[in-house]
Amino acid sequence: MIVNESVPCTFADSFLVKVSNDSNHSYEKILRPKMSQSNLNFSNFFWDQKENKIRNRMNTILKAIVVHKCINIPAPNKQELEVLSRSLRVCLFDGVSVIGNVHTIRAHIVGRDDRTWVFEDSYKALVSLFDFSEFFLIANAVP
Repeated sequence: MIVNESVPCTFADSFLVKVSNDSNHSYEKILRPKMSQSNLNFSNFFWDQKENKIRNRMNTILKAIVVHKCINIPAPNKQELEVLSRSLRVCLFDGVSVIGNVHTIRAHIVGRDDRTWVFEDSYKALVSLFDFSEFFLIANAVP
């Protein structure tokens, strides 16, 4: 970690920024059908004849989450650092490793209070999905 006096001591290097760039922790890895070795059927889905539905073979945790605001975020020294963006990264963590997708949400400040971060909760002002505060946390094959 690079120590800089203008950064609050409560800030740390982001572990999740490295993990979020790994395709194993994306929505695509969890939701995309995978072909079996023979390429004749899917290895992660099967047809349930009783219910007439496609079913997932793996254990799944799926939660819809909405983030409204974060308060009392330590502010950096504005005279020495320029804040380019504010982001919140969220994941399922079992105490040892990340077990699902990593989701990044862009935060905004209200007025001059940079200790309170708010998140966009309506579709009308969206520029990208990183701006939206509602997301899914998904994990397959949970130990």
